[in-house]
Amino acid sequence: MDDQQFRFLGLSWEDYRKARNGARETLTQTLDSANPVIGSIAQRGNPFIEKIKVRKDVLLVSVSEKNRDSLPSSLLEQIPTSTGTLKPA
Repeated sequence: MDDQQFRFLGLSWEDYRKARNGARETLTQTLDSANPVIGSIAQRGNPFIEKIKVRKDVLLVSVSEKNRDSLPSSLLEQIPTSTGTLKPA
């Protein structure tokens, strides 16, 4: 695909690819760090998304109408800190 066939938010194809790859690299570095990360991810996706979902340090939790209100405190209890586990305020 060339720049004349593709425009995304005013970006050329090459600039879009660079931005996408930079975002992927940043996300991978963040997940590889010692810092806990809470995020959302698509249920289905490309190989990059699937690779994140099978990491041993990733916990996948489905959000439903039934559990959405209790999830914040439940997830906070599972995040380790240097002094133990975070507790909701």
